[in-house]
Amino acid sequence: MSKNIFQIWDDIGRITPFAVRRDNWSKKYYAIVEKVEINKFPYGNAYGFSTINGIYSNHFEHDSKWRRKRIIPCCGCYQWSLVKNVDFEKIEKVNQIRKKEIVDQLPIVKDKFIVYEQESPLIFGKHKGKTINEVFQIEPTYLEWSIENINGFVIAEKTINIFTNNSKDFNFKTETVIKNNEKLLLYKKQCDSH
Repeated sequence: MSKNIFQIWDDIGRITPFAVRRDNWSKKYYAIVEKVEINKFPYGNAYGFSTINGIYSNHFEHDSKWRRKRIIPCCGCYQWSLVKNVDFEKIEKVNQIRKKEIVDQLPIVKDKFIVYEQESPLIFGKHKGKTINEVFQIEPTYLEWSIENINGFVIAEKTINIFTNNSKDFNFKTETVIKNNEKLLLYKKQCDSH
């Protein structure tokens, strides 16, 4: 019989972390519950992250409470089961490495400029969280618009060159590339002056 996350937490002695899976998920998906807050038992908020085979996944990204506060969606629904034999140490090590990789890929921010590399995630707008490369694949005109209209938005020269040389379907307008290069020069001057 399925339970909600709070009942499972109570059944295992109110310890965290623990792993749970919704009844409609495939075996490779499960969530790690890191924290539980009870409002009135058996309901409250459960916080954690989703995994695919024990590696962090953006499975809950559609849910705004998950994105902002890491509240697991539907944690009070009676559709959850405990996942046993989860290696939490391995998950923690893998996720620490992943967090470091994400931090290493964040865009470079200097004063008012944000320089994006190919794997840097966007930190604004409708494609927030997607890498520049992903946005280029689905809507390259959004990047072009960003260069032209957002003062501090800059794409690294190497990344612009990769996009220009590898795309058969899209080329940045010449004036867009010139504007991006001008921003890069201003950015470099700022760096040199500090």
